[in-house]
Amino acid sequence: MSGHDGNNAGVIWITGLSDSGKTTVGRLLADRLRSCGNSVVRLDGDELRRIFVGSKGYDRTARLRLAYQYSGLCEVLAEQGHVVVISAIAMFEEIYKWNRSQLPNYFQVYLKTPMSELRRRDTKGIYEGFDRGEEKDVYGLDLKADEPKEPDFLEEFQSDRTPKIVVEDILDSWYYARKKEKGCELVRS
Repeated sequence: MSGHDGNNAGVIWITGLSDSGKTTVGRLLADRLRSCGNSVVRLDGDELRRIFVGSKGYDRTARLRLAYQYSGLCEVLAEQGHVVVISAIAMFEEIYKWNRSQLPNYFQVYLKTPMSELRRRDTKGIYEGFDRGEEKDVYGLDLKADEPKEPDFLEEFQSDRTPKIVVEDILDSWYYARKKEKGCELVRS
């Protein structure tokens, strides 16, 4: 089914700690959904943070305020008939509850990655900066992250699972959860 008529509209929210692979999975997932004929908008927390005014802080209050803004934007876009794929940490129980109750066809993906792997990746130098005392308010370290209790899709890190395989599994779960026929044949790459 095509997302252009609004039938597939909804929000797929990919969450996980910094360097869990949210952006990579989000980009691949959006591309895959487009290839199936869906109207897709891809959002990324790092990019959104740059455009939302007043989003300079990283403490709990600032992050929560920003997460609500992300949720509101997702709601507006999904109501216009798009599949919204958002990659953002936003690990707050209140955000999970709001999203479930307010966002159309909300589907939560949790990329659960052990801290040892996150520290190994550390593409932005956040974990190393924290260890040197240069960073604070880091999710999973000095800032408590609320782990999703019942994500629609849980991906626990396994070194042999490529992002492409994860995306195909997310799509299978998403289509199954929606109880709709698949928009196109899902073939593992």
